[in-house]
Amino acid sequence: MAQKGRALCVLYKGVLRTSHEFDSHPVLRLYYRHSGSKLYLPSQNSKSFSHLIKEQFRKENFTMTEGFKTYRDLTRAYHEATNEIPWWDQIPAPKDAPSQSLVTPVVGEKFQPGMVLISHPLLRSLVPEWQQCVILILSITPSHHVHGIILGKRDERGWFGIPSRDGYDQKHNVIVWSKPGLFPNGQKISDGLYWSFYNSKNRDESDVNPNDYRIYRGFSVWQDYQLDGELEQNFWMLANAHPDILFEQFHQPEDAESDGKHQPKYYFPEPSDSSGANNSLLWKKVIKLIGGEYELCTYCYDDPRKIERISEALTE
Repeated sequence: MAQKGRALCVLYKGVLRTSHEFDSHPVLRLYYRHSGSKLYLPSQNSKSFSHLIKEQFRKENFTMTEGFKTYRDLTRAYHEATNEIPWWDQIPAPKDAPSQSLVTPVVGEKFQPGMVLISHPLLRSLVPEWQQCVILILSITPSHHVHGIILGKRDERGWFGIPSRDGYDQKHNVIVWSKPGLFPNGQKISDGLYWSFYNSKNRDESDVNPNDYRIYRGFSVWQDYQLDGELEQNFWMLANAHPDILFEQFHQPEDAESDGKHQPKYYFPEPSDSSGANNSLLWKKVIKLIGGEYELCTYCYDDPRKIERISEALTE
């Protein structure tokens, strides 16, 4: 019994020593997978890994097997992170999350239309097509069958609501607009935003301002409770995101004559450059607005030393 206690003490010191690296360099946490599968979910106000380790080892029914699993998960995450991001020890500590933001994280699996799914940086190794994606949830059925569209993904052919991968529903297009009653059979996404499936009968082009709507090629689909399972594994970070950061905000000219009741809140102009829309830029923007540990996600793609050199060059 005493021998087992000494072995547990040695294991505890080893795990604790490794956890200190995760506290000194928080970006390592993003590579931690609980029991080898569940991804680590960032937090705005997270406890240190050392604190969590101490809590775990002090549990009444804690076993050596659990300790070895924790040590395995930590060392695996450490080696994966240091191999994938050579600049891991150059990344600054996360800043405090802003007291007020246009994006607020939602902890748990309670999602609803109007919320956004932010892909976990490690999702790139599991489903590369979903890397650096922000997805707007359009609708949810009682059986949790979910429709959504990727935001910010565009090429010379138009806007995409899908990651352009075989097996996703590309037979239907989706139209999103902000002016109440602009198109028939509209479903409300959130205040000031509506959507429906799109076909040529939806609209009369001569009567509708093209800035009042946007057509997305295809939409993303999760079968019954599929998204629930992906959220359980932390594949996605769930957030409330104000439409102001997802779409351009509509500003009515001061001299315009209107009763103020039917003016669109947002508009959807086409970028001047056909390749100017990039979903990864929106992903980084949303992540940085959340702040805290979430901001570390961007460093899984960007070398901070390169960013610093670019910033210095721009200020010279």
